[in-house]
Amino acid sequence: MYRAMDAESIVIFVCLGFLALLIAGINSFVIYLVSKTPNLRSATNICLASLAMSDMMTGLVSIPLVITCSLTLDYRGICVGSDMLSRFISISTALHLLIVTLERYIQIVHALKYNSIVTINRVIAVLIATWTTSATVTIIQRAWQSSSDDSDANREDVIYGLSCVVGIVLVPLAIIAYSYLRIFVALRHQLKIIQRLNSPVERSTSLRKRKVERKAVTIFGCMILTFICCWFSYFMDGIREDIGSDQFTYPVQVEVFLMFLRFISALVNPLLYTFLKEDFKIAARSTLFKRDDYNRTSCIYQTDYTPSTDTPV
Repeated sequence: MYRAMDAESIVIFVCLGFLALLIAGINSFVIYLVSKTPNLRSATNICLASLAMSDMMTGLVSIPLVITCSLTLDYRGICVGSDMLSRFISISTALHLLIVTLERYIQIVHALKYNSIVTINRVIAVLIATWTTSATVTIIQRAWQSSSDDSDANREDVIYGLSCVVGIVLVPLAIIAYSYLRIFVALRHQLKIIQRLNSPVERSTSLRKRKVERKAVTIFGCMILTFICCWFSYFMDGIREDIGSDQFTYPVQVEVFLMFLRFISALVNPLLYTFLKEDFKIAARSTLFKRDDYNRTSCIYQTDYTPSTDTPV
């Protein structure tokens, strides 16, 4: 049974559908680039491709579920599934950003140990653990929600919500903030060393590579800020609902804005590293315009180590 729709609802659903197509399309393009371009198969980019798979679920599954929930008002079935998927994607995004930050931290701060620490097998194992953890943390809430004692279930929901905010948001963000502080200090120290080089050619090449590294770090920083802006209200609203605080409710327009803001994260992430990260930008240009200029220019902008099947990344 579907509820009747007014003109405003139709406009919202059409916009959501268009956004879903954009999200699915751009993230599919990212996955295609990494799978078809050997020079893009670095540790960082493999993690970004995994994040793109998570973001793609927003367009393919999450938004359609939100639309279906709004039409059917099936709060015990479709709407529960929609909320669980949103939580899964939020956790997955946070963990992926943490992994990308730590990989970049090791590469810049502990460059000499990078090859011995980061290997292709370890990257894949960490990504599998990320998806498994995201699914487990999401599903585990259902264990006590089926309890007949509503008071116990509500108490568990509050503990669960607070644990997610602290363990999945605040702690990773603290680690990320510390890592970026160390990264910028290391880049500044490396810049001072480069400026003392005698050879102009060597100095120019090193400065170019440091500039690309700093740009990549800035892009990942923007992705983290996007996550905070887009998802923070989602976690806070979840805690507010768990504790039964109904004294404050958003106007309908604000709720719609926050819903779109949450989904926008899945579109902003791939746009940032596809059109701003140099190796992705070159590969995208070569693919879209059928230009064979990737191999001629990628060595200038390559800042990641490219993994092979049997050797360290």
